[in-house]
Order: sequence, then structure tokens, then C-alpha cells
Amino acid sequence: MTSSRDPVSQEDEIDLVELFYSLWFQKTLIALVTSVSLFASVVYALRAIPEYRSSAVFQIASKRSGPVISSELGGLASLAGLNIGGESPAQGIFDRVQGRAFILGVAEELSLDRDPYFNPYSGAGEVPSGLSALIPRFKSILAPASDSQAGADPKNLVEDAIVGKFGEVVTVTDTKNGSINIEVRHQDPDTAAALANTSMYRLLTALDTERKNDQSNQLAYLSEQLADALTAMNDTRERVQDFALNNSLVSTSAFATRSELMFRLRDELERSREMTAATSKVLSLAGQGAGPTRLDYAELRRDFPIVDDVDFRRLLGIPEALDQWAWPNRTRLLELQNILSDRAARARRELDKLQVEAEEYARASEELTALKRDASIAEATYKLLIEQTKTQAFAAGFNTDIAKIYQVAVAATRASAPKKSLIVALGAVLGLFAGGGIAIFRNARRGRLYSAGSVKQAAQARLFSSAPMRPLRVRKAEDLLEGAEALRPRGLVALAIELNEKSPRGILCASAGSRTHAAGPAMWIAAHLAKDHARVAMVDLSGELVPSTGEELGGEGHLWRVSRMRGSLDLLTLVAPLQADDLLRRNSFGGEVRDLMARYDRVIFSAAPDHAAMAHRALHLLSVYLVAICGGGLTRKPVLTELRDIGPIDACLSEP
Repeated sequence: MTSSRDPVSQEDEIDLVELFYSLWFQKTLIALVTSVSLFASVVYALRAIPEYRSSAVFQIASKRSGPVISSELGGLASLAGLNIGGESPAQGIFDRVQGRAFILGVAEELSLDRDPYFNPYSGAGEVPSGLSALIPRFKSILAPASDSQAGADPKNLVEDAIVGKFGEVVTVTDTKNGSINIEVRHQDPDTAAALANTSMYRLLTALDTERKNDQSNQLAYLSEQLADALTAMNDTRERVQDFALNNSLVSTSAFATRSELMFRLRDELERSREMTAATSKVLSLAGQGAGPTRLDYAELRRDFPIVDDVDFRRLLGIPEALDQWAWPNRTRLLELQNILSDRAARARRELDKLQVEAEEYARASEELTALKRDASIAEATYKLLIEQTKTQAFAAGFNTDIAKIYQVAVAATRASAPKKSLIVALGAVLGLFAGGGIAIFRNARRGRLYSAGSVKQAAQARLFSSAPMRPLRVRKAEDLLEGAEALRPRGLVALAIELNEKSPRGILCASAGSRTHAAGPAMWIAAHLAKDHARVAMVDLSGELVPSTGEELGGEGHLWRVSRMRGSLDLLTLVAPLQADDLLRRNSFGGEVRDLMARYDRVIFSAAPDHAAMAHRALHLLSVYLVAICGGGLTRKPVLTELRDIGPIDACLSEP
């Protein structure tokens, strides 16, 4: 029966059942590797140097200390570039702890240069042996020291070692509540606790010192600025007073008086201009030959309303009543023009003088306003600096804690590493996986087949049956025959039915794997066929059976030893020292087989795995029925492939 799937795709597929059986049949190897790995992990866990962890937890105070100034002064301080807010000292704390200067300070305080855990160059005087002596050699081979390291200062090498180890075993992390946790790992619990506490206290001391220095520097700076602000405020006040006195700007009524006078002068100048224009008109009308008429008077009043003004009529010397009018003489008009011209000139001169004074006063007032504004700013700055100085002085005198310590590191009573149970569990898991990997690798190298499905797929036989063959594996032919007659497996019955239908003259039972002996199934087939009173010969090419009695039979040299088993069944074994491969290579082997087929009705051959393909190739042209004998975990795939390449496999018997 052929499969419709591509053989190449079948090779690429992973048969989980085959994988399981391949691992199961090599469970002893897997158990051995797992045991070795488990033993190694237990030894490592017992001999591993324990490490202890200690933690110190604290929180940096980030709130402002001292009183807070008002928002108005705070705004002015921001505009002036002054920083009046408190910064959190936790900024940069992680980089500080990992800094070289900080680490070397802690190392000096705790004498870490004498601790072999931090300083591998401490030289305790012990000579390394065993693995400890090999490790430095491997390190020197894999990473040889450079010329710069070879000539480096020993002190620098020690400091580098301490700084590197410190960065590995000391970790600074944030807790979920915003605190800071300093955790230290060390082989000595007391040293771990001391290192954690020293790092914490040294850090807090440095932060507190920096805070006090900042407060002192800021207070000194504020004092200097306060003195400068006081001097500036006094200077601006004096400048305001001096400027006001020097520019007669003490009384603000002087500027109002001058403004009113300028308004009057402008009004008087405008009236003089109107009167001068009216006088010129009257003079032109009076100079006419016929003399001015009533109509000329009406036109004059319409064009120059100033004619009806009382002061203008008085200057002309005419009645003040509006319904009376007398034309003045020419002499009077000329005199009036001169009077008005002089009046306008005086008003213009006075107005120009007042204009210059007003401009100077306005400019001085503007400058005075600017000086007053500067004085106000200087006074506000002085007040601000006074408040800030008071605040800073109060804050400097009110010493608050730099941090809140929530947990002081104590010596651990139980080691945190190594996790012995975890190491043992990992050793067992790694051993299990390593054993499985070795088993799979061995199976890939050996080409064994374990599950019935993989054997069936590799054999591609027309008949596939399961039959237990292990009880038939005995050396004596008589015992083998008795066992074969007592055995009635279902798989062999199916094969017997197949043989009854095909009725082949020759049958080859070829073993396809180590410890899958073909003599047992061959003897069963021979015993089954002999029951029909047919003369049956069972030829043992595998050398597995030892007949108790028998006579030699064959061509020249007597190839066979014939032993009468029971009824019409004969057992043929090779005459010593003849071997199966010697017999199969003979040119006369085909003739010997034909002679046997002529003498017997049925001839059954049994072949070992090493001679299976050779026997199949030698008997293939004689139309021998091929039965492949397989077994779970014992079948070799290359043998089945070679048999199938020579000719089709008719039947396959496999142990369940």
C-alpha cells in the first residue's frame, strides 16, 4: 500500500509518537545523565559560597524649609533672577552612589582593599589549587592583559577592582512609595549590613553638608545684595529730591498757572489777529470814493463777527450799540492797526517764552517720574531682599533632617543566594534535557525506529502485522520448535493466511535490527506450513540455531547440515567453518537454492541484520517472499531502506 503524501515532506515531519518512544527506550541513558547532572548540582549547591543581602531604606526630604514669602515678592524675585524655591536633594543620588569618589570614600572607611571579595589582589597568602588555579589561566588565555595593564600602578588596579565590584553588588533603586533602597550583596552578612549602612550615612552626610554650604553661600550672597540694594535705594531717593529742587518741580501749581496763562495768551493773540483783519477791511471800505454804504456794513458784520465785539468798538471809537455804526476816519484806523500789531507781538513773545518753559518743565517732570519709579523699584527690591534674607537666616538656623530613615541594614540570618533548591531543580531539568538531547542525537546517528507507525512507514510493506517474538529467542532448535507450535499470535496468523494465498516456494525472514532474531518467526512459518504434510526446509543463514543432531547435505564441500525436526520439517544449518557471507558470495549459491526448492515444497530462510540485504539481493531473482522482522527500538532504518531499494518488502512483522 502506497502513501499519497510526498516522501520528502514525510521526512521533514516530526513524529511525536516516534520521538516519545525513542526517548522511552533510552530512558536508562536519560536517567543516568539526569542523575549525573542532579548529583553535580547538589555538589555545587552544597559547596557554593553563600551570599547575604542587606538593605537600607530612606527617603530624601524634598520639601521647602522655612517660611514662604508672599506671591508679590516671589514674582519680583523671579523677575530679578533669584531662586527662592527649594530643590529636591535626591536629584543625581543614583549617579552619586555609583561615582568613583563616593565608592573610594566608602572603601577607605571600611578598608575594602583588605577584603578579597572586593580586591582580588589582596593576597591572603593562600596558594590556589584545583579549579581555582585553572580559572586565572583560562582567563589569561582568553583575555591576555594589555601592555597598559601590565605596567599599570597597583593602586589603580586595586581601585578599579573595588569600583567594579561595588557597582555589581551595591544597587540603588526606587521603591514604589518613592523611597530609596540601598541593597548590598556579600559573602559575610555583617560586612553586607555595614556596607549598606555606611553608604547610606555617608550619602546623607554629604547631602547635609552640601545643603548647609548652599545655605551659607546663599545667605552671604543675599547679605551682599541687601547692602547693595540699600545703597541703591538711598541713592535714588537723593537723586529724586535733588532733581526736584534743582528744577523747581516741588510745587505742581506752577505748571498749572503757566498752562492757564498760555491759554489766555493764545486767545488774546487770536482776537488780535481777527481785529487786525477787520480793521484792514474797514480801512479798505473807508478808502472808497463814494464812501461805504449800509450794505457794506452788513457784509462786514457777516465776514468779521469781531465787529460786534465791545472791545473792538471801543478801540475804533464808535458806539457800542449794535444798531449804531459810524465809519471811523482813516487816521484812527491806522493807529488801531499799530496798536493791534504791537499787542500781537507782545502776546507772541510771551507765548513763546511760556512754551519753552512748559517743554522744559514737562521734560523734567518725565525725568522725575522715571527717578521716582526707580526709587520705588529699589525700595521694593530692598524689601524683597530683607524678606528673603530673613527667610534664609531662619531656614539656616532651623536645621531639619536631610532624610527619613525607614530601615537600617542588619546582618541577614539566612543566605539569599545561592538558591539550593532552585539549583537542584535546574540541575535536574538540565540533566533531563541533556539526556533527551543525547538520546535524540544517538538515535539520529544510529537510525533506530521505535514506534510501529515509523516502522510501517519505513518498510512500506503490503502486509504489516504485530507479533511478539521475544519468547522464541532460544538457541536450541527443538526448544524453538516447541515454542513456535505453542504460540498463536494474531500477526503470524495473518501472515499464514497471506502465505496460503500467495503459496511462494521460497520465503526469506530477514532481521532489520539488532536483537530482532529472524529464526523464531521462520521456525513458526516452517512449522505452520509443515502441518499440511508439505516438505518444508528451514535454512538458518543467521547462525542463531544449534541443532543437536543431523547429517551433512549439499554440493561439493557439504554446505548444509540437515536435522530432522518433526514430521516433514527439516532444519538446515551451515557446516562449520562456513559463514553466511561466504555462502552468499558464491556463484553456486543460486544453484544450491534451486536444488533445495526441487527437493522441498517450501524453503524458508532466516538472515541476520548484517546479511539481510545480501540474502535479499541473492534470492530476489528467485521470487522469494520477503518478510522483514522488526522490533520497537531495535529496527534500523538503513537496513529497511536497503531492503526496499533491492525489492519490495512483502510483509513486515514487528513487536508491539
